[in-house]
Amino acid sequence: KHLKNLPNLSCRGCLRSVNHKHVHKRRDATVRNATRPIQRNQIIHADYGAMDSRLALKYFFVMVDASTRYSWVTFTDSTDSEMTRDVIEMWYSRLPEQEKVREIRFDGASSIWGLRQYEDLTALMNEWSKKRNIKFVLTPESEQNLAEARIRQLRKSAKAMRMHAKLDYTYQIHAFRYANNTSVLVPHEALGGRAPFMEYHAKNVNKYLARLRVFGSKVYIKRKDAPKSEPSAAHLFLGTVGPGGPYVVLNHATNRLKRVWHGVFDETITPLSEGVSVVDAQWDDEEEGADMMSWDMSPTLFEEVISVTDDNSNAGTEESESE
Repeated sequence: KHLKNLPNLSCRGCLRSVNHKHVHKRRDATVRNATRPIQRNQIIHADYGAMDSRLALKYFFVMVDASTRYSWVTFTDSTDSEMTRDVIEMWYSRLPEQEKVREIRFDGASSIWGLRQYEDLTALMNEWSKKRNIKFVLTPESEQNLAEARIRQLRKSAKAMRMHAKLDYTYQIHAFRYANNTSVLVPHEALGGRAPFMEYHAKNVNKYLARLRVFGSKVYIKRKDAPKSEPSAAHLFLGTVGPGGPYVVLNHATNRLKRVWHGVFDETITPLSEGVSVVDAQWDDEEEGADMMSWDMSPTLFEEVISVTDDNSNAGTEESESE
C-alpha cells in the first residue's frame, strides 16, 4: 500500500496492480460495438455451465462469437478435455471454408472448467490448433468472457420458461436450447440494436420471430398419412431445434419426441399431471434420436443445415409418429 504514495511511481499499470479493489468499468454500448472484431468467427469465447446433476447430459458448452454475439450450445455428459475437443472439432468442421478462426478464449476460473482443464485441452489439441493456426488463450483480465455472460442469461431465461410452464428439471435441456435460440433473434445492446442472427447470417429475423411460441404450450398435430376423420393429437411444445424451427414437441400419450414444422397452437399454460417427465422420452427419428447426445449437439449447434421455409417440402411433420 505504500507504493501508492511514492511520487516517482507514475506507471498506471503498477498502481492498479497494487490496488486489489480496482475493478474494470463496464464499457458502454458504443465502445463495445466499435471494438468488436470485424469478421465473424475470428474470436470465440467458450465456457461450461452446469444443469441438474440428475440429468444424463448435465453440462452445456457455450460458444459465443465476439463479432456478432451469435452463440451455440452443446449438451454433454462431462467436461473433460476429450469431450471439449470433440465439440470444438465438430463445430469447426461445419464452418464455411472461408471462415478463419483466430482465437478460442476460455475464462479458466470456473469451478466446472478451470485452469487445469484448459491446460489439458491445450496439450491435447496442440497439433490440431497449429495446423489450423488457432490459438487457445485465456481471456485477458481487462475483458469479460462473453460465454460467461451468456450462461447467466440462459439460466435466467430457461428457469423462467420452465417455471411459467410448471415443468420439472427433466425439461432443462429443452429450455436451455430454446433460450439460446430465442436469444440470437432479439436485439443486442452491443450490436447497436441489431440481433446476433442478423449480424451472423445477414438475414432479416422477422419470419423467424413469427415462428416463436410459448414454451410448454399445447400444439395439435395431425399425422401426414392420417385420414381426415382422425383428430389431431395434443403435444407439448418444447422449443425449436434452431432459430425459427423446426418445432420440438412431445406426445405424452406415446412418450415420443419429434420435430415438426406446422401445428395448431394453444398458448395458454395448464398444469401437467404430477410426475409427468420427459427424461425417458424417445425420438421418432431413431437415426438421430437414439443417441440423445447426437441430437442435442448437432442441430442446436448447426442450424444452418436446416432450411426454414414454408414451401410444400417442409409441410407437416418430418417424421410420422409411431403409434
